[in-house]
Formats: sequence, C-alpha cells, structure tokens
Amino acid sequence: MALAAQAACIGAFICSYFNDSFFWVMNRMLGIREVKEQMWVWTIPSTICGIVGLIGLLIADLFV
Repeated sequence: MALAAQAACIGAFICSYFNDSFFWVMNRMLGIREVKEQMWVWTIPSTICGIVGLIGLLIADLFV
C-alpha cells in the first residue's frame, strides 16, 4: 500500500507544466515572469525529481 501511495505522488509530480496550478504558485512566489525561465526553474527540476523518485520506487519494489 505504501508503494502505491508513493507511486501516485511521484506520478503527479513529474513534469509540472502550464496547466498545473502549483506551477504558477511556485513561479509567482519566486518572482519569475519569463516563460523560458519558468520552464528552467520549475519544470525541468520537477521532472528530474520525478524520474529519480521513480527509479527509487522501482528499487524499493525489488526489496519489498
């Protein structure tokens, strides 16, 4: 059950984009106005975190 919950959270975190409300919240809180900079600051790191989380989840699934 815990791995399923983690998979749902990781899946929701991958590739935060314009239609995601948290994307706009983070960019406005950080004071970023340009679209290209918004993509570099939030979308790319969130995608990397999601991929790393997925790899960690798959490794955890091998042992549990």
